[in-house]
Amino acid sequence: MKNRNNNFHELREQMDRFNVWERSYIQKLSGAERFSQFIELFDLGMSADRATAEKAHREHIEQLARISRAAHKQNR
Repeated sequence: MKNRNNNFHELREQMDRFNVWERSYIQKLSGAERFSQFIELFDLGMSADRATAEKAHREHIEQLARISRAAHKQNR
């Protein structure tokens, strides 16, 4: 049980470190760079056919669900 809690806390710390890095990275970008990045991602999403976009979305949601279930099991 203790090992599971340690793994969960280690994962949370890694996620927190990534979130801090991501915020600092975004803050370093100019408004124009952020807008350009948004446009590129938007165009990429719009260029994919509907089936591909839905598959990517479904895979993303499935991964989040697996992470959520694993975290819930470790906190029991």
